[in-house]
Amino acid sequence: MYICEAAAKATKSKLREHVKVMLLIDINDRPVIVLLPGDKRVSLHKVAKVVGVQKVRLATSEEVKTTLGVETGAVSALIAEAS
Repeated sequence: MYICEAAAKATKSKLREHVKVMLLIDINDRPVIVLLPGDKRVSLHKVAKVVGVQKVRLATSEEVKTTLGVETGAVSALIAEAS
């Protein structure tokens, strides 16, 4: 899904002006929220190192819905903060 790209196009703004909010799951099945500029890619290896685990992965659509109560693509920094 390329929600940031669509938002940048719709608002005629630069991709880097948007924020990606991604839900990751660590090796212990704990959620990890990552915020990054819209023009950047997440490094799963770097995130794992920062949170002190061996491995993280992208959450499935079902995990996003269960953990945050929203559909994939509807995750925002405000939702992430409230969860």
